[in-house]
Amino acid sequence: MLIWAVRRWWRLPVRIEAPAWRSYPAIGVFALVGVSQFLLIATGIWLDIGRSGNPIQGRLLQAGALIALAAPFVSLLGRGTLRWQGCGLSLLNIFVWFVSIPWGM
Repeated sequence: MLIWAVRRWWRLPVRIEAPAWRSYPAIGVFALVGVSQFLLIATGIWLDIGRSGNPIQGRLLQAGALIALAAPFVSLLGRGTLRWQGCGLSLLNIFVWFVSIPWGM
């Protein structure tokens, strides 16, 4: 979905609509989803390699989950061409977080 949205955005003749601030939240959503997924992958690798129960790992999981929860609200602020793609991607990201969080922590 991310690749489809970026390809669609790239083909548009005007990538940033007037007023420009309406397109920035969509770009911010993709950045938030990327950071959230990076935290999920990095914490997962850390849990797989080392011991679990480290308080830093719990804080990283909390930060990533909060970032994932903030992304749909940021998406709804914008009015650009990628508004609904960003919202869908952020909701998919929340689902991935919900499924992959170790509930025994």
